[in-house]
Amino acid sequence: MKATQKPTRKFDYRKWKIPILVSVVLIVTMLVSLLVIVPLAFPDEFVSCSFELQFVSGPGHPEVEVVYLNGSIVLVMFSYPKYKVTNSYFTPVHICYNGFEDIMLVYDHTVDDPADIAANENWLVWGGFQSRQYSWSYQSFENEASYNYYIARRKLSNYTKTVRVQGTEGISFYNPAFGAVWMGQDMSGNPLSPGTYYIYCIEYGIVSKPVNLTITSILWTK
Repeated sequence: MKATQKPTRKFDYRKWKIPILVSVVLIVTMLVSLLVIVPLAFPDEFVSCSFELQFVSGPGHPEVEVVYLNGSIVLVMFSYPKYKVTNSYFTPVHICYNGFEDIMLVYDHTVDDPADIAANENWLVWGGFQSRQYSWSYQSFENEASYNYYIARRKLSNYTKTVRVQGTEGISFYNPAFGAVWMGQDMSGNPLSPGTYYIYCIEYGIVSKPVNLTITSILWTK
């Protein structure tokens, strides 16, 4: 007696067509969100800025005595930031900023929003920026026009920077030939009093944590 053969069921694609399409749409939406929407909406969550303070030493003036990392006192001509912008996301992140590529700010007190120099003017010691408006040279707030230009543009976000997965790094305010450098002067160009100062670096609108520098003596006069 022959065994009864069960009929073969054919897969009904029409029955699963809509669920499959819905799944595809959901997957595509999630990918778009991960690759585009999330990094655009929350760039500050993935991009950070840090820096180390570097010193230029050598014969010449002006000269400043500062306390180095190991506690020794060294004689330097001026200080500048060596910065690093880090992207912790798995794709490049696009950030919007106000057109100031590099900003260096010196305060005599830690502040909550260092980029807002008008609100923190009581503690602002010195500052400067690099901008296309000034042919990429480094401008100091000792120049009143530069100070006012910075305040006028601070809240804008009409420039875009793509931060690669591997991030980016560089130096700023490192050569007098390219504009302003900080040699221990205040906003009027006068030598500062000995004390501890707090330096912030801002790259493409991303603010670093402060690095403190103790000045023991300034060996120059205006």
